[in-house]
Amino acid sequence: MTFDFEPAKKVINKHLADLEFADDAAKQSYIKSFDSAVALFKSLNAIAPEDYRHAARIAVDMSMTLIQIALAGLAAFVVFTQSSGYPAFLSPRFFMLVFTGLFFFVSIMLGAIVVSGIWKRGEGREDSTSPRWSTTSAGGPIGWQALLGVAAVILFGYLVLSRPGSQTAKGFALGLPGGDRFITSGEIIISGQWQNLCIVSKDTQDKAQLPPTKSGQTDSIAVSPR
Repeated sequence: MTFDFEPAKKVINKHLADLEFADDAAKQSYIKSFDSAVALFKSLNAIAPEDYRHAARIAVDMSMTLIQIALAGLAAFVVFTQSSGYPAFLSPRFFMLVFTGLFFFVSIMLGAIVVSGIWKRGEGREDSTSPRWSTTSAGGPIGWQALLGVAAVILFGYLVLSRPGSQTAKGFALGLPGGDRFITSGEIIISGQWQNLCIVSKDTQDKAQLPPTKSGQTDSIAVSPR
């Protein structure tokens, strides 16, 4: 920001005669003190090259932090997608998954653009009319990077919280002659030969008596849990 003190100095000179000074030397001393105060103010508010460099470092650190957050979110998103399975194509949940991954990816790319742009300007390869470490062109990408990262986190959080509840796998606890027991999940198939095969439910005591297999032949039966 620039300050113009010339109008104030003109007003002082215009009304200098109205001020009560002992002599002309006192008037000149007053003018010099005003000029000294203005010079001091300008020196304190002047932007040095080091200030630009610090601003560029802050912008890069901010962008790198957002990149790290987006990378962590993208990694968690990939694991979540693989573990929860893919929803039906063109369903609302499918579009939410697509936009979540896209927002994370674009946020990372914008961060790379910010870092690359500041780096190139620092070397003087771009925008030679601006200060070498100017962050003017980085403000927009950093803002979008943050907004897309927040949007991706919100979508991802909703996907996690609204994840369809997993159903308990149904199966069987099989007790075999001789005392052996096996736990199975899903459908089982019994194949072989038998004279007397009876399947009994331990909970309901329901029985399913199967006819014996024909001599020299094998048979099979599939049993599925309800």
